[in-house]
Amino acid sequence: MQTQRTTRLGLVGAALAAFVLFGAPGALADGSYSDPAGDSGTAPDITSVAVSNDETTVTFAITTNQAALSPDAILVGYIDTDGNVATGFAQNGIGAEHFFIADGEGGLMAHVNGNLIQLDFQTSLTSSYANGVLTARVARSELGSPQGLTLGFEAILSDEDGNTLATDAAPNGPPYYTYSFAPLTLAMSQPAGAPKKPVAGKAFVVSAAVTRSDSEAVASGQVTCKAKAGKQTLRSTGTLSGGTARCAMRIPKGSKGKALRGSMTAKVDDATVTKAFKFTVR
Repeated sequence: MQTQRTTRLGLVGAALAAFVLFGAPGALADGSYSDPAGDSGTAPDITSVAVSNDETTVTFAITTNQAALSPDAILVGYIDTDGNVATGFAQNGIGAEHFFIADGEGGLMAHVNGNLIQLDFQTSLTSSYANGVLTARVARSELGSPQGLTLGFEAILSDEDGNTLATDAAPNGPPYYTYSFAPLTLAMSQPAGAPKKPVAGKAFVVSAAVTRSDSEAVASGQVTCKAKAGKQTLRSTGTLSGGTARCAMRIPKGSKGKALRGSMTAKVDDATVTKAFKFTVR
């Protein structure tokens, strides 16, 4: 299989390299995924993958540790469109209905139909490699216009006879990369206070859990806070870490019995969510 892949890629690479790459403006959703460095042996070391799309095109950007891809190396992207490992081409825990193979000059696309792997010589796939990044673009319609993808990637280094010398899989195992075509949205729980109720003259923190619609962990982001004790605007500081948004402030002296009203807005990538809060100062 390795010899056939490498030979086929060499035959069609020159033709595919002549395709004109086109941009992907107006991305509707973006996914960023990491893979540990230093686990590839002599193969290209995949360290991160980014996926984006517009109305017609899906773009994959695979970053490796090689500024120029080794002439004996290829990169493979496995694309599971039905989320079922039992269907498609089984590789590294992915049941791929489609996969692409690319080197530093071009690429080819394959579609899996039952037990058959069909090379697509009229594919929409375009690819290029520059500054350590393979950029591959394919029409969403060629993937069957799914709502989401399960993804796996692999770097393969071979000798001149097509024998595999070293590989790097990304990810190394489950959970696998998942990508949704829907725009990212955020949800925020009802804000809670620490202490439970604000006390005049004391520090007070309002916090709420933030979650993503793609089920990825909320690693970082921005929080904007607004707060008033009665008519007095308070200075507050917002942070977001560990999936929790926080607004820290000091309650003014002499505000006992007044209403503390405000809102907290969390922003992650291009998605935002806002929740209002209200407490009575003790």
